[in-house]
Amino acid sequence: MPLRVLIAPDKFKGTLTARAAAEAIARGWHQARPKDRLELVPISDGGDGFGQVMSDLMGAVPRTIQTCDAAHRPCKARWWWEPRSRTALIETAEVIGLAKLPANRFHPFELDTYGLGKVVRAVAQCGARRCLVGLGGSATNDGGFGLARALGWEFLNDARKPIERWTELPTATRTTSPPAPFHFPELIAAVDVQNLLLGPRGATRIYGPQKGIRPADFRLAERCLARLVAMVQKATRRDLAHLPGAGAAGGLGFGFAAFLDGSLEPGFQLVAREAALEKRLSRADLVITAEGAIDRSTFMGKGAGCVARLCQEQGVPCMGLAGTIGPGITRNRLFAELKGLTELTGDRQAKREPAKWLQALAKQVAARWCEGGWGLALRRNEGTVSRMNLEDHLGDIIRKARGMSKVSPEAAARAAGATVEDLEKLEDSGRTDKQLNYVALGQAIGLDGAKLEAIAKGWLPTPKDTNIWCEFRCLTSEGNGMAVNNYVIWDEVSREAALFDTGWYAQPVEKLIAENQLQLRHIFITHTHEDHIAALADVRKAFPKARLHSSSKNAPVDQRNRPNDFIHLGSLRITHRDTPGHAEDGTTYIIGTWPEDAPHVAIVGDAIFAGSIGRGNQSWDLARQKVREQILTLPPETLICPGHGPLTTVGEEKAHNPFF
Repeated sequence: MPLRVLIAPDKFKGTLTARAAAEAIARGWHQARPKDRLELVPISDGGDGFGQVMSDLMGAVPRTIQTCDAAHRPCKARWWWEPRSRTALIETAEVIGLAKLPANRFHPFELDTYGLGKVVRAVAQCGARRCLVGLGGSATNDGGFGLARALGWEFLNDARKPIERWTELPTATRTTSPPAPFHFPELIAAVDVQNLLLGPRGATRIYGPQKGIRPADFRLAERCLARLVAMVQKATRRDLAHLPGAGAAGGLGFGFAAFLDGSLEPGFQLVAREAALEKRLSRADLVITAEGAIDRSTFMGKGAGCVARLCQEQGVPCMGLAGTIGPGITRNRLFAELKGLTELTGDRQAKREPAKWLQALAKQVAARWCEGGWGLALRRNEGTVSRMNLEDHLGDIIRKARGMSKVSPEAAARAAGATVEDLEKLEDSGRTDKQLNYVALGQAIGLDGAKLEAIAKGWLPTPKDTNIWCEFRCLTSEGNGMAVNNYVIWDEVSREAALFDTGWYAQPVEKLIAENQLQLRHIFITHTHEDHIAALADVRKAFPKARLHSSSKNAPVDQRNRPNDFIHLGSLRITHRDTPGHAEDGTTYIIGTWPEDAPHVAIVGDAIFAGSIGRGNQSWDLARQKVREQILTLPPETLICPGHGPLTTVGEEKAHNPFF
């Protein structure tokens, strides 16, 4: 049957534009499946290629301007103009991009954003009403210091002499703003990451090394940026360093917010809105996205990861193609399939002729595609129904069970009727074209073989219509290549809310609380692994009156869960059950007395996933025992809300989870 295929790649940095990548994929796919209907929508996350992608979508025309690069060498740079709406498009990488400089010639301490500021100034003088700036791909780490100077700001030392290098900022004692500041009715800085400006996950420490900043330089760079923040805060009475995205492009996110009153928006979100991408996705049977490398950063706001996330929300299978697939990155709940050019050819050849090899890869995967999509049925979601791939694929489950049962690969392979090599490939990728004896394999490694075989055939929990619990939201955030779920519930009358784990970032929680006019009263922690509490400090800062609940022995006594505790949240009632095994402080929270007799909700952390369980870091036996006693004894219709993967129910897990 012909498919409707949406091809939505990002650029292959340094080798292919997003448009060239889309066309190469389309040529290859058409060769193998000529009857499929292909739609090409090149995308960007705000980095290199942002200007061209957005100009194609908006019908903007290119213009050139004389300016200087990050090293203050004279250059010409492109920007784009859409006259009807008087919208200007600027791409940072076109002006002060790292790719514009000779390799290893300049240290970031010698570079700044002055040339970009000259472009912004010229665009403002053209009468632009709207300015969209893609921040990715910069060579700089100056927090927008050069940008500010080009716009007329001055930073003065004790001798009242202007400072011209950002590394001299610690000597600055005062600042003066321009008498007639440049202003746009609307300025949006498109960021490709959500990092803050300062700190261990700030611009310098996370992205500085890519630009040449050494660990020995961190202290000075942080000191300079901290001084810039202090001076801006004194001048504007605004603390902008904690904005998500302030650390983008070496602190340019902060610079645009501070010196141009710009708003920060994820670049992909901006492009997706302009392209009406969600509407296009809703019509597709399959989506193909791509970028130069699919690695951990893909899941931290990069274009291909964002496309896959949208596909997951709409229940459309997404295939990821790349130049290379990073270590440890395999097919997962976001990508139905992952393939790299280096599976066909060497890295050097792939970079020399990327379009040729991308076309060949697309042809190969198209030839293998069928409606099952390597065992995944083409899926659709309607309304609020949510569906996603399992957190643990078939191979993950088998590897976990072998570790739990202390069964060697050789013994497991013999039971399955496979070679050790076949088993290892299955454990790595989650798929195999071999006919295995799953019943015997399950018996050998301590699993229910029939349930294991059902997962091999594609079992998934049924989609959940969360409108049944109208005061319930699942939030999913991504960091360090890992997606984690956290949850918010509230009482419809009192508007009192509770948060269960924080995920990676505080911003989605803050936004949900504000949009629904809620009062966050409680923060419940299922366990203290990093991905579940990464944003805890920020959430507590935003909601200082919220009471914290945890079973960690390191928590203050007044914050620890106690036996027989229960919390009332308006009409809702929250209790807890200890579920250690994966983590010593593992806790499951049960929410009951929902309006209209909706089933109980169990927020379980990593104690159990759909079709699997969390790794027995503390004890496998204890982990399984506690799940049996504390979770699977709940009513069958109880909604299970895990820390990773899709929602499920007690009844489904008793019927289909091979660990029980």
